[in-house]
Amino acid sequence: MKRTKAQINNLLDDIAQFTILLSDSNYGINYKPKYLNFSSFERVIDENLEYWHDKEGGQNFHAEWQNLRNRINGIKEHIETIDGSPELRDNISNYLYGNLSNYRTDDNGKYTYRININSPINSDANWHFIDRFVDFYLNRVSNGEYLSNAIQNYVSLCKNPTEVGYKLQQSSNYSYYPALFILKDELSPKNVSIKNFEQKTLRPAQDKLEQLLQEVSESQQEITRFIEEKHKEVQDQVDKNIAEMDDYKSKVNDWEAEKHESLNALEETYRNKLQLEAPEKLWNERSREYRKRANCWTVGLFIVTIILLLVINWFVNSLHEFPKGITEKVSFLSQEALFIGVISFFIYIIRIIVKIVMSNHHIAMEYEQKAALTRFYQALTYKGIEVDDNEKLIIMSALFSKVDTGLVKTSESIDLDSVLGLIARNSGK
Repeated sequence: MKRTKAQINNLLDDIAQFTILLSDSNYGINYKPKYLNFSSFERVIDENLEYWHDKEGGQNFHAEWQNLRNRINGIKEHIETIDGSPELRDNISNYLYGNLSNYRTDDNGKYTYRININSPINSDANWHFIDRFVDFYLNRVSNGEYLSNAIQNYVSLCKNPTEVGYKLQQSSNYSYYPALFILKDELSPKNVSIKNFEQKTLRPAQDKLEQLLQEVSESQQEITRFIEEKHKEVQDQVDKNIAEMDDYKSKVNDWEAEKHESLNALEETYRNKLQLEAPEKLWNERSREYRKRANCWTVGLFIVTIILLLVINWFVNSLHEFPKGITEKVSFLSQEALFIGVISFFIYIIRIIVKIVMSNHHIAMEYEQKAALTRFYQALTYKGIEVDDNEKLIIMSALFSKVDTGLVKTSESIDLDSVLGLIARNSGK
C-alpha cells in the first residue's frame, strides 16, 4: 500500500528528529542548531533551495541544498513502497543512516540525525544581515564571483569588527566589499533603530513562532485543515493591508537610495585617501628632513660665528706684529686692508650659511603646507562637500607644484590667495 505524504511525515516525526550543522563556522553569524521534526526539516531545505536558485555566484550553495533535497526525495520514495512489517521502524532508521547521515544518536528509541551543510542557512538569528550583504555584493560584482569567499569574510568581520580597516586595504572584491558594507552600516543613522527593532521585536517573535511550530508538530494535519479554513480570512486581511505595504516599500526604496548615495560618497572619500596618503607621508618626511638640515646648519652658523669672533680677537691683538712682515713685502697691502679682507671673507661665509638655513626652513614649511592642504582636501570629501573642477585644479596645482627653495624667486608659484580663499569658503560649510 502506497503511503500518503501526511502518513510519511507522521511516520518520520515519530521515528526521528534532525539537526543541521554548518561545515564552516564562517557561514553563520549567530546560528544555533535546533532539533527539527521532518516537516520543519523539509521546510528549511526548500526555503534555502529557493533562496539560492536565482542568485548569481550561489551555484555551489544551491547544489548543496539540491543534493540534500534529492536525498530526502529518495527517502520518501523508499518509505512509500515498503510494507508495514514489525521491522518498519528499524528499516526506516537504517535507511536514513545509510542515505542521509552517518551520525545519529539514540534518545529513548528516537534517533537524532546530524546533517552537515556547506552553506549559509536562513535559520541563522542574523540571517537578515547575510541576506542584505548578498544583495549588496551581487549589485557590485559581476556574475557574483567569489560570493562564498565574500560571505565568509563578512561573517568573520561581524565577529571581529577590528579587522575592518585591514580588509579595506585589500584589493580583492571579496575582502574589500564586506568591510565596506559593515562600515556603511555602522555609519548609517538608522542602523541602531533597525537593529533594536529586529532584536526586541522580530527576533523574539520568530523564536516564539518556531517554538509553537515544534510543539504542534504532532497535530500538523489539524493545523493544515485550520489554515485552509482560515485562508480566505487571511487573504482578505492581506488585501486590506496592500496600501500599507506599498507605502512601506516606497519608504524602504527611498532609504535604500539615500544609503546608496552615502555609500558612493564614502567610496569617493576612500579613493581620495588612497591617492593622497602616499604623497602626504612623503611631504611630512621631507619636512622633517629639511628641519633637521636647518638645525644642523644653524649649529654650523654658531660655530663659524664663534670662529669669526676668535679670529677678530686674534687680529686685534696681533694687528701690529703679524701683518707687518707681509705689508713690508707687499707695499700696497696695508694692515687695515688685510684685516678687513679676512673679516669680509668670514662674513661672506656667514651670509651663505644663513641663506642655507633660511632655505631649509622655507622648504620644510612648503612641505608642511602641502601636507596640511592634503588633510584639508580629505576633510572636504569626508564631509561630502562638493569641490568643482576649478577648485580641484587649484588644490592639485598647489599640492604637486615644484617646491620653491627660497633662494631664487620664481614665477611658477601657486596663487596662495586662491587656496586661502577656497579654505575660507569651505570652512563655513
